[in-house]
Amino acid sequence: MPTFQLTNKYRLSSDYYTWEMQERTMRKHRKTGELVTYWKPFKWYRTPEVALNEAFELCLRVSANPDICESIREAQNLLASVRQALKSDLMSHGMSKKTQNLTSSKG
Repeated sequence: MPTFQLTNKYRLSSDYYTWEMQERTMRKHRKTGELVTYWKPFKWYRTPEVALNEAFELCLRVSANPDICESIREAQNLLASVRQALKSDLMSHGMSKKTQNLTSSKG
């Protein structure tokens, strides 16, 4: 699943159902007692748009690296373009086929 490192302390990750903001923490390994890195989720998002908006705001607040914020902004623009293209494609092809299927099944 995609994971985007925002800072050394925060990252944006996804699973099959949601996007989540994660914070890096340390904890002891159960068997060895050694300190290991653990990414603890603390916010969940339903859509990538909302997740990217939140990630952008977080980067503006805590990141000293402006390139990360710019990359997130580019990802937001790309996502908006893809969504618009998919919507246009559905309107021109998918919706008309669905309408044809409904009308042909009635007769």
